[in-house]
Amino acid sequence: MKKQIAFILLIFLCVFNPNVYSQQQVPPDWIRQYEGIPIKTGLHWDWVLYNQEDVDSMINSGVDILHTHIGVKDDTLIDIGQQMSAIADLNLNVIAVKSRTGSNVLNWIQHYTDAKYSVWEAEGNPNHDANLEYKANVMDEITSGDTLKYLKLKPSAAGLQDTALVYGPFYSQEVKYLTSQDGNLDLVRYTAEYRLKLEINQQYPPIEDNPEDTICVIQVTQSSVGTGPWRLTCTDTIKQRVLKRSDFSQLNQFYEFKLDPNNPLYDYTLETKYCDSAVIGPQHHTFHSRFETTDDFIGRWHRNYIEFKVIWKGNSHYLLSIDKVTLSDIRGRELLGIVPSNAIVNITAQANSLNSYNADELITGWLGIDEPVSIDIFEPIRLVTEILDNTSQRKRPLWITMMGRWDGRWNQRDDPFGAMGLSPWTEMKKRVGQVNIIQNAYMFDAPCSPDTPPEYTACWTGEDYRSINIWRTGELMYKQAYELDPYFGVSIQTGEVHNTVAPAEQRNIHRHEFLYTAHLALMYGAKFLDLAP
Repeated sequence: MKKQIAFILLIFLCVFNPNVYSQQQVPPDWIRQYEGIPIKTGLHWDWVLYNQEDVDSMINSGVDILHTHIGVKDDTLIDIGQQMSAIADLNLNVIAVKSRTGSNVLNWIQHYTDAKYSVWEAEGNPNHDANLEYKANVMDEITSGDTLKYLKLKPSAAGLQDTALVYGPFYSQEVKYLTSQDGNLDLVRYTAEYRLKLEINQQYPPIEDNPEDTICVIQVTQSSVGTGPWRLTCTDTIKQRVLKRSDFSQLNQFYEFKLDPNNPLYDYTLETKYCDSAVIGPQHHTFHSRFETTDDFIGRWHRNYIEFKVIWKGNSHYLLSIDKVTLSDIRGRELLGIVPSNAIVNITAQANSLNSYNADELITGWLGIDEPVSIDIFEPIRLVTEILDNTSQRKRPLWITMMGRWDGRWNQRDDPFGAMGLSPWTEMKKRVGQVNIIQNAYMFDAPCSPDTPPEYTACWTGEDYRSINIWRTGELMYKQAYELDPYFGVSIQTGEVHNTVAPAEQRNIHRHEFLYTAHLALMYGAKFLDLAP
């Protein structure tokens, strides 16, 4: 019994004392040094300024961290010195969103955490779970030198007609940006570059090259998937390009091929409704990066089961090698330095824009992209995190909110199609490393309720639906959040949530439900609580 009591006491100390995690040196950011459990919320700044009694009540109830714009209200400028003084007088700390210098509104941190850049190695990356796919009986893995690895068509398979040499990774891409510097949530314009090499198949006698010979087709496709059994119910080609012998200027040399060589800016967009009509909207009573409430704003909009394919057309006199496919948008190319830009300068300027306003004591972090749904965003998040950590006068880490996933996967764990059956938390950790996250997950009546249709078998196990929701929230979300970030925070539902992601049955919760959520989050290692609508 004494051992049990000692164990319980140890768990209590680890949860409630932030100094009992590790003796190693840690960056001086606020969550690791905070004594107790911070309470965070987000508020419009004009409400903070002109509702003093309510603000005092909020602070007395324990709220001490806000996320808000600094020097900006509804895209108009406010007195930044007055605002920072009010924050100091209220004894509040801030996770900042927008800030400004002079008349320039800065939203570069969100702007570039909403960039797109990912490299899909043909042979796969052993450090990642989500990869392109290929058939081992068609392609060989080749190693050249110390680092270059790629796939090469087997001579015995060179006569195969209309064969996908690589395909997958079956993942999500976003249709529109959720953040921007200028407030315009534009279409994402994607570029996909395929790195390929052509050579002679030595098993056949030499032939005279015909520049019009078709070699292969490079494609981006999008599919919809059905279950029972799992199957592709539709596949649509978003963009493709036929490559001929003349496109390979020289044999035995890698070339980068874009899907649309006549457009220097981008290859494709996703606004057309393809097989998957995964358009979430219109989304009512919700906030986006501008902190405005709208009735016509289309919220999160993305397409699932995206693939990059190389289709071999069966010219057996040649062999094709595939190194990688690089996916990017203009923001990603700016951030990577592929095209000239002031990306790093602008991010650094925003990170240090509040230094003259006692910011070291008041600004505790920066809020990045809200609930990333695509792997394409992970590399930009890693780079922005690195810039903030390296260039701020103190560590003001980037904070990312993570979307709740009822089965702990992008889709669900038994989905056999590529990335859609994988864990966003695990893939983010592998691609980004240490990430500071706030976990969103609202478990009351979601995913299960007394009215859940019978085809949702996960909710009809014979167990009480509330127990199922609690288990899924704790084990499949909070536990993964802790493994990604042991200093994570949890967003606690405090009222109704109305949008197409959170159905209308997410009602106002009761006091005991609020307390239960908070205790559950702390049991799974959460270090602060974020009060959500």
